[in-house]
Amino acid sequence: MTTETLTIVMIAAGCVFAIASVFYGIFRKFTQMSWLSYQIPLVFFIVALLRVIPEGAVPGSKFYLGVAITVAATALIVGGGALLRQAMLKKRMPAHGAWRFLNRLLGGVTALWDYIMIVAVLGAAVLSFFAYVYDPLPDLFGAVFELGIWKNFFAYHALDLVLVTGLVFAMRGGWRVGVARVIVIILMLALSFGSVALALYLSVFVPFFSDMAGGMAAGMAVASPAVAQIVSTAIVAFILFVIFFIISCILGFFTVKLIRRIRYDYFWGTLDAVIGCALSLLVALLVLMGLYAGFAALADGTVTAAVENLIAQISESAGDAVSYLQPAVDALKNLEGALQSYAAWLQSAPLSAAFFSNPFALH
Repeated sequence: MTTETLTIVMIAAGCVFAIASVFYGIFRKFTQMSWLSYQIPLVFFIVALLRVIPEGAVPGSKFYLGVAITVAATALIVGGGALLRQAMLKKRMPAHGAWRFLNRLLGGVTALWDYIMIVAVLGAAVLSFFAYVYDPLPDLFGAVFELGIWKNFFAYHALDLVLVTGLVFAMRGGWRVGVARVIVIILMLALSFGSVALALYLSVFVPFFSDMAGGMAAGMAVASPAVAQIVSTAIVAFILFVIFFIISCILGFFTVKLIRRIRYDYFWGTLDAVIGCALSLLVALLVLMGLYAGFAALADGTVTAAVENLIAQISESAGDAVSYLQPAVDALKNLEGALQSYAAWLQSAPLSAAFFSNPFALH
């Protein structure tokens, strides 16, 4: 497939999805749709101000400042949007015909903008990777990299759009789900696995249930007694599991009822949402910090140096017994050289660069 054909196919597919998005938004209505596609760019442009802050003006790393700005901007913009939506939905009087038309029209525009933002976020990740690491289609994307808006802004901020989107979704998801629902999910998973483990334990080690399985095995017309015992034990375990699972479901049903009462209470519902938002954000930050720190340690040779130092220490007592590890060291050195362009990519945007030198990093 030629570059021109690929371009035509991509444009045609994009138009089809865009038209479908507009019709979806018209039927869904603006007040019933998510406004994240408007809110994420606002948070992103606020975070982009990190680049204009001199390094010396911030004590230590920009990491804490970048996270603080992202969290504060998300809380202000997304929280403000939630309050505005609540005020709009509280109106009890019949809406004017002009507003009903505008509500549908804005719904279509919002759905189209949602689609554009999905393409923009994915495109920011892909294009920034192509610009800094490897471009498999220079004829197709070369013109994009020559545009002024790319050279003067997005070349230095595109990756932050991806990070901001991820963090905003983490915070919003934690707020909507809440910590209580997460606890219920963990509890139900634990009860399910616990039901399996308890059913197996009772059917094998408790005399009453094992004797029951043995009696069933004795009455089976199976040539092998061992097979009969296994089948009968599995049947008893399955029956016990069903009983325990039904009890777990009943417990889960009443727990969910309790959680719903908590969520509809203003104070406890808000507290539950805030804790869920904080925990979701913390998990997202820890995952990103770990990934960036691990990549930084590989890219700057920290891992290679540590492995070489360990081999040298072992060699003092074991002689050449660890010489077979040298190919691994050579592989790490080759990987370190290959990751230099990746390091430049991850440090191309201010927030991403802050994560690259986060407190977990060893350099």
